Amino acid sequence: MSVFSLLQDELNHKLRVLVEAPGVADEPPFFESMRNLYRSCLNLTAIEKAGDTPLHLALKRFGGWPIVVGPNWEGATTFDWIDILIKFRELGFNHDILIDLSVTPDFRNNTRHIIDLDQTSLGMPDRNYLLRGLNDSAVAAYYKLMVDSAVFLGADRATAEKEMFETLQFETTLASYCLPREERRNISSLYNKMNIAEIEKLAPNIKWSKYFGALLGTNVTASDEIIVNVPKFLTKLDALLQTTDKR
Repeated sequence: MSVFSLLQDELNHKLRVLVEAPGVADEPPFFESMRNLYRSCLNLTAIEKAGDTPLHLALKRFGGWPIVVGPNWEGATTFDWIDILIKFRELGFNHDILIDLSVTPDFRNNTRHIIDLDQTSLGMPDRNYLLRGLNDSAVAAYYKLMVDSAVFLGADRATAEKEMFETLQFETTLASYCLPREERRNISSLYNKMNIAEIEKLAPNIKWSKYFGALLGTNVTASDEIIVNVPKFLTKLDALLQTTDKR
């Protein structure tokens, strides 16, 4: 057995001890959150009984999934993608959608951390899959999963096929904006240090103060430094969002 496997087994053991142990005074609140998650995963009876209800309740908090709600979706005029990302974060979902936001060690000064903006994470393992289109079997299976998921949650199949195809085209466009993996090997080319004013010039239609403030939990000032990995991605995304249907 490799050293890594031994370390992984030891870590898994310690995590299990942590989530199965009773809480103690003055421990961080997220310990109890871990225990609740662990217990909920073990309660298969409750999971089967709940079915897809928790997912429907979550979607309702996001204003409803347009493809399921249908033509009466109220977000046609009120939808704001940053507001949705904020709700995603509040509910514990991944908010690295459209843009990847993180706080990471500064590789040129590892004594500090720095805000990092990167191109989006895609639903496929690599941008090249999406660029091949539906002629690629993996992309065809991905599209089928998108349609079947919407139908399972109550969407009309014909509507799901149409709107999920438009969604796939949107994601394919995002993929075309992303820097290929081989071009990301040059780490120095990804180290583009900017301030918020410079980012606002790159993508003037995005409410950057709101975006950073809500997702980072703190206001970004004019003196704060931000690494923008792929500046052209932000500019192209900004323009695309102005011409894309809110649905």
